[in-house]
This record gives sequence, C-alpha cells and structure tokens, in this order.
Amino acid sequence: MSSYSIKFKLHFGTKRVGIVGLGHIGSEIAKRLAAFECSIAYNSGRQKPSVPFNFHASVRDPAANSDVLILCCALTEETRHIVSKDVMTSLGKEGVIINVGRGALIGEGNGAAPGAGRARRCRA
Repeated sequence: MSSYSIKFKLHFGTKRVGIVGLGHIGSEIAKRLAAFECSIAYNSGRQKPSVPFNFHASVRDPAANSDVLILCCALTEETRHIVSKDVMTSLGKEGVIINVGRGALIGEGNGAAPGAGRARRCRA
C-alpha cells in the first residue's frame, strides 16, 4: 500500500453542505453544522417535515448546490454506489465528499471515486 499525505483545510463557516441520509447521525451532523451558519440541504429516503433544511429527492441536487457532500446513509441495495460519476461532476472539482458511511456508497467502478480527477482516499 502506498503512503501519501493530503493537505486538507476546510472551514465550515457559511459553507453549503449537502447531507445524504438524515437519520440519527446525519441529523446530529446537521445540527452541529447549523451552529456554524452553514446552509444545509439533504437527501434521504423520505422528506422530514420536522427539520428546517431543504429536502431534495435526488442526490445530484444537493451535490450541485453544495461545497461539501456528507454521506451518512446506511449501505443498502438502494444506496450502493449512490454517488455516481454524475453526482461527482455535479459537486465540482472544488467540492469535498466526506463519507461517514460505508465505502461502497461511492461507485468506484464507474470512475466516480479515487483515481478519477482529484479524488483521494483518506483513512483514519
């Protein structure tokens, strides 16, 4: 396995953040980001009327309108490879994906992940 360093600096204040999966973890992340005055949009299995954030039925829509896309959804057959090349293109070259879910949420086989453009894999 090769070793490389990624210099990464991200200030969340006033960023546009898209969250995929507004369950317990996604909601907790959204609550914390709202304190930093981030604009939050989300995609989830269903719209949640009790939250003040903008709902989008497609993952592509919050990606197109966000600086950061945070993946908080469970890995299921419906969410496997939910981040396609189209979603990555919508996010743009300067966009950042933070995947707190399973790796298979990002469709690597279709050119959507590491090796495609500037995407890099970080491991904690």
